[in-house]
Amino acid sequence: MAKKCGFLLGAIIGAATAGVTALLYAPKSGKELREELNQQTTDAKSSAKEYADIAKEKGKEVKTVAKDASDEIKISLKESASQIKEQLTRASKDVGEELNSLKKSTTDIAQELKEIAAETAEDINVTAKDTLEEVKSTTKESKEDIESSTMDFDNDQEKVEEDFDYSTTNINSEQTEEDGKKD
Repeated sequence: MAKKCGFLLGAIIGAATAGVTALLYAPKSGKELREELNQQTTDAKSSAKEYADIAKEKGKEVKTVAKDASDEIKISLKESASQIKEQLTRASKDVGEELNSLKKSTTDIAQELKEIAAETAEDINVTAKDTLEEVKSTTKESKEDIESSTMDFDNDQEKVEEDFDYSTTNINSEQTEEDGKKD
C-alpha cells in the first residue's frame, strides 16, 4: 500500500511538473493556457480527492481490523478467565472435600482414641482391683501364717494336747541366749 501511495503521489507531482513545463515552453495563447491550467488543476484536485477517499477507506479497514482483533482478544481473555475461574472453583471444591474428609478422619480417630482410653482405663481399673484383692488375700494369708507361727500360748497348748512330744522351747537362734550373749 505504501508503494501504491508513493507511486500515485509521484505520478501527481510528475504530471503537475510536466504540465507546468509544457505550458511554459509551449507557444499558446493566454486563453488556451488558462483553460489548460484549469483542466490540470481540476485533474489534480480529483486525483487528490481520490487519494483522500482511498486513504479514508484504508483507515476504515484498519479500524475494522483493529476492532475485530480487539474483540477477539477480549473474547479470548474472557474465555481464559472463565476457564481459570472454573479450575479454581473445582480446585476449591476438591480442597473443601478433602478438608471435610480429613475432619471426618480426625473425628473418627478421636473417637477411636476415646474408646481405647476408656477400655484402657477400665482394664487398669480391673487390674488394680485384682491386684488389691491379691494383696489383701496375700496379706491375710501372711497374717494368718505369722499368727500361727508366733509363739502363741493357746496355739502351743493345742499342739501339746494333740501331740505330747511337742516342745514349746524356743529354738530360734535370735531368741536364745548363751552365756548372756546373742548370736
